[in-house]
Amino acid sequence: MQKRFGGAIRILADTRAPADARAFYGVDQYPGTVLMARADWMSSHPDEARRLACAVGQARRWAQSHTAAEVAARLPKSHRGDDEALYTEVIRRTLEMLTPDGRITAEGAEAARIGEVVADHAGMVTIRTIVGSERIVDMLVGEQLPRIC
Repeated sequence: MQKRFGGAIRILADTRAPADARAFYGVDQYPGTVLMARADWMSSHPDEARRLACAVGQARRWAQSHTAAEVAARLPKSHRGDDEALYTEVIRRTLEMLTPDGRITAEGAEAARIGEVVADHAGMVTIRTIVGSERIVDMLVGEQLPRIC
C-alpha cells in the first residue's frame, strides 16, 4: 500500500491476520465486516432477511474454499484498482480472518464494541472521541436497507 501511494501514507496497524489482530485488539478474530439490518425491516421482510443471510454465508463458504487469486478474479475489476497483486494479497489476508462458521466470537464482539444504548440521548447516537469529548453521529441518509459494512 505504501509503495502504491509513493510513501504518502503510513500504516498504523494492519490487523488482517489473526496474529496481528491479537497484538492490536487482544483477540484472534476481530469482526471487521458485518451484515446488519434494522429490526423493523427484518420483521417485515423475514424471507428476504433469511435469503440475504444465506447468500452471505454461501459467499463466505465459497471464498474459503478458493484461493485469493480465484476470489479476486471473480470480483469486479473496478474493485481491484491498478495493483492486482496488492488486491490479491489483501483478499488472502482477509480470508485468514474469516471464522469457519461465519459467527463472531464473544471475544471479538467485545473487542469491537464501541458503544452502548443509553437513555441519555434519546433518538441520537453519540460517540466519545479519542480526546474524551462527545459528539453526535449523523443519521444515515437514504433508505435503510440491509448493508454489509
